[in-house]
Amino acid sequence: MNKKHLFITIVVFLCVLIAAEYFFVKQKSSKRSDYRIALFVPAVHPAMTEIINGFEETMRSLSNKKYSFDEYNANGNATLLRAQADEIVQGAYDLTFTIGVQCSQSLFELSQKRQSKMSQVFTAIDDPVEMGIVQSLTHPGGMVTGITDSMLYEKQVEALLHVKPDIKTVLLVYNPAQNRGLEQHREELENVLRAKHIGLRAVAVAHQNEITQKVPHFLSDADVLMILTDHTTVAGIDSLITLCGRYGVTLFASDLNSGDKGAALSFGVLQKDYGVLGARLAYRILEDKQSPASIAVHPLEETYMKINTKTMEHQGLHLSKERLAQLQKEGVIIL
Repeated sequence: MNKKHLFITIVVFLCVLIAAEYFFVKQKSSKRSDYRIALFVPAVHPAMTEIINGFEETMRSLSNKKYSFDEYNANGNATLLRAQADEIVQGAYDLTFTIGVQCSQSLFELSQKRQSKMSQVFTAIDDPVEMGIVQSLTHPGGMVTGITDSMLYEKQVEALLHVKPDIKTVLLVYNPAQNRGLEQHREELENVLRAKHIGLRAVAVAHQNEITQKVPHFLSDADVLMILTDHTTVAGIDSLITLCGRYGVTLFASDLNSGDKGAALSFGVLQKDYGVLGARLAYRILEDKQSPASIAVHPLEETYMKINTKTMEHQGLHLSKERLAQLQKEGVIIL
């Protein structure tokens, strides 16, 4: 055997050894886990991280069993999201925890198509019945249950006006293509504002890169810039914070994490609670052996308001120390 053939033989042998070792480790790892759970998220931002952390921490605190978690992140790419849904279904997980409309609906539809018996717990979608994911909120049916995201715009606008009463125009920045429910949210918000004699102007952005191109043209006439919970605007929150600081417009976010990052005002649920409640439902399915069809869909309704005192002045929100102290006594979180 010449040196060339000997070298090729050694390389092939090493590759076989590496592949065998990888297979052995993977098999050993899977045997160590009592349950395998896929975590399916549409994009990366702090809210997603909080939900996932809440889910994993709660599962481990509830059980002595060994869980393994595989996270699938679509990075805002619809094509990748569909491919990952297919990978999850083929992976034969014990359960999948899905966040948001796109992940939840894609996985559900593919599971139906493939006749998968995998359990699914969804979270942060507002109307799973209309989407066809569950038959009803009390008796979901099939292998799916979860947590709804109730957008209480009347309550949210009241909280805004309590802090900043002299508002004439709200500028809404959102991505209507993110999911079909966002257009309905815009209409609901517009109706609430109209009843309070406040005008609404809407700017549609298809990608977060469009924020700096489109939004500045509308800021001179706005008292408040508002965002919903679509992943495009939440992921682009840094650009919105910069613009609102430059033009002196109060940024009002519909998620609390954006308040931590720099939105002067933010309103919403604690994202971690989605993960905590989702884990409790998953525990009932996996360890109490309850059918998802028998577990009612749960709402998450406890909301909070945050004020970021480091950015509020730059964003046209002027509150005295006395006023901040009063709001804090009323339950507003002061950063």
